Amino acid sequence: MKKIYLIISIVFLCNTSGIAQKIDQNEFNKLVDFVSCIYAKQYCEKISKNTSESDAYDQIIAPILNDNCDIEKHLSSDSLYKLFKSANKQWNKTADELIKFRQNNKKCSDVSNKSDIEIIDYIVKIEGTYKTVIDKDNFINNIKTVLINKYSDQSTVNPLSAVNITLKQQIEGLIGDVSSRMSKIESIQKIYSVLLLCCFLVCAFTLLKTRKIKDLENTKESIHQKPQKLPQDEETKNYIIKVFNDQRNAQEFNLSAKSGNDTAALIRQLQGQVDSLNKHITGINAAIENLQKNQYKDEENSTVITITNEITEKNNSETKKHLYLKDRQGMMLFKEVTKENAHYELDINGNERVGDKVPYRFCGIAKRAIAYYNGVLEDVFDDEKSYFLKATRIENIEDGVVEFQTDGKWKVITPAKIEFS
Repeated sequence: MKKIYLIISIVFLCNTSGIAQKIDQNEFNKLVDFVSCIYAKQYCEKISKNTSESDAYDQIIAPILNDNCDIEKHLSSDSLYKLFKSANKQWNKTADELIKFRQNNKKCSDVSNKSDIEIIDYIVKIEGTYKTVIDKDNFINNIKTVLINKYSDQSTVNPLSAVNITLKQQIEGLIGDVSSRMSKIESIQKIYSVLLLCCFLVCAFTLLKTRKIKDLENTKESIHQKPQKLPQDEETKNYIIKVFNDQRNAQEFNLSAKSGNDTAALIRQLQGQVDSLNKHITGINAAIENLQKNQYKDEENSTVITITNEITEKNNSETKKHLYLKDRQGMMLFKEVTKENAHYELDINGNERVGDKVPYRFCGIAKRAIAYYNGVLEDVFDDEKSYFLKATRIENIEDGVVEFQTDGKWKVITPAKIEFS
């Protein structure tokens, strides 16, 4: 029971220490102004060196921000908004999307039921593209630490509360690390599956190609092969045997019947039999020649048809046409459009399979692509650092290579080379 009472007492003390706070409603509004001011200054200093608007920042904004941007002395959100609006168009956008946005969204009608740490977390929180620029070198956490140190009273803060905060941060860090590792493992598994599929397709394609080449070589050998003498069929053999048997029987019969006649009559009879036999042999030879000619003609026609079909298929496979794509996502190209609306031109034959690679290049309106350089050209083209904002032309230097994917998209394997002018 004593242990139970001890645990209940510790929980009660932790909860009561979390409620204690020194930030009232007026202080809350001042902190919102201070954080907006310091965020605006950090953002301007990070991007002014990389834009054409640095002169406006150096001459108009920087002199005022440098003297009015600390926790005790800083501009209000309204004054900060007007300052940026007085500069040029670039900083007008910052005034609307950063300063005015925070002024409209960082509001709280009652802060009495929240701890100082909860209030500070709420004020320093920022999302979107501005966070990426502002949070360089852990800038946001540094501001948060400064505010916590300013408003925390070490004499009233329960040590268990600090321990709880530290443990919470460590647990959140571990969860984030585990999530990151799991994401990497899933990515590796996907890549491994794709590689296995590609290996299978390559093996199958190689096997089919080898068989086709072998069949073609056999066809060529049969064309150049010398015609062989056709074997006589059974009917022809029987016919020849019958003719010779009939002639032999007739000869034996005539010789035995007329053995007593004179020699001259016997010679004439034999000569007639020889002539008759020659006629039969001539007819047999003619039949065999016709049979051979018909068979050779059929084989030749079949071979010619086969070769013609293979040549036709090869010509069809080599016939190229263009595929025009407009959109990209990372290194993936997709969405077929007309040439006038496209950004990427691919050479295809219309029978591509997953894993097939084809050349591609830039096409379309250069000014439009240059205006949207990050979304259209960056990473999928190699411009060899020739890009500049006022360029008006894009010249194709060397075709790149894309690979057909299972979802119908094309993945950039080797970026095409271009040059701006």
